[in-house]
Amino acid sequence: MTSGLEVWQVERRSKDRKSTRVQAPEGPLYFGLSQFNNLLDGIGHRPASIDCQIAHPRGEPVMRIIPSVSKFLLLLSLPLLLIVSASFAEKKSDGKKDKEKGEWIDLFNGKDLSGWQNAREPEVDSGWTVEDGAMTNKEGANDIATKELYKDFVLRLEYKTVKGGNSGVFLRGRTEVQVFDSYGKEQPSLEDNGAIYGQFVPKVNASKPAGEWNSLKARYSGNILSVYLNGQLIHDKIQLDTVSGGALPGGVTDPGPIRLQGDHGKVWYRNLQIRPITGKKAEEK
Repeated sequence: MTSGLEVWQVERRSKDRKSTRVQAPEGPLYFGLSQFNNLLDGIGHRPASIDCQIAHPRGEPVMRIIPSVSKFLLLLSLPLLLIVSASFAEKKSDGKKDKEKGEWIDLFNGKDLSGWQNAREPEVDSGWTVEDGAMTNKEGANDIATKELYKDFVLRLEYKTVKGGNSGVFLRGRTEVQVFDSYGKEQPSLEDNGAIYGQFVPKVNASKPAGEWNSLKARYSGNILSVYLNGQLIHDKIQLDTVSGGALPGGVTDPGPIRLQGDHGKVWYRNLQIRPITGKKAEEK
């Protein structure tokens, strides 16, 4: 742009109905918050007016811009106006949109239990709370579950238990990955940490000591499940034909919540994220 650009008249449609004229030196055009005294340049032909919806943190919606430059530059300015408007109006996608796109979704915000409820009696308090950025159960707590249901997905989270602690992660509310203080046990059983409770023994005991954070990652597609514990593969594409004991109603492959067992002992969960998988990715075994 050159310094031959003349003047922009900017009318802010607000309660005071004030208009401001600013000289336009060289440089790009910025739409900002400061009563328009930071406008550095003007581009575009002089139409009757251009009414623009500009996103604004204080909710001030509309301004009218009347430029005075060549018709050619107006054609160049329109894409810029669209880009500026779109960038201000951009909103963070919600969980449902992320779910449709197969993107990672935060199941827990680290602050409160939004999106969670008592697994069996939603109207009753679950007995869970938030402590130092982690979900944890109080004495006498019940199981807690996501309000959203999921079918095929990758789940990742971190957990820790007390000495002798016992909990479980129920995928779709029905397939339990056991959470237990099994550190140091040479031959894990159907009831040890990482087991598909009562059905499949983990390939290795990858458990960390009580009080340390364990990382869990599970891929569940149809009735095929793979699980990693602390980076080690403990279940490799196993086939689930029946639900675990204490399962919520429904079949193995029916959509269901992510459910955390809370009535067996003190436990903490954090960094819970899920990524729905669809189409060909869901068919991969």
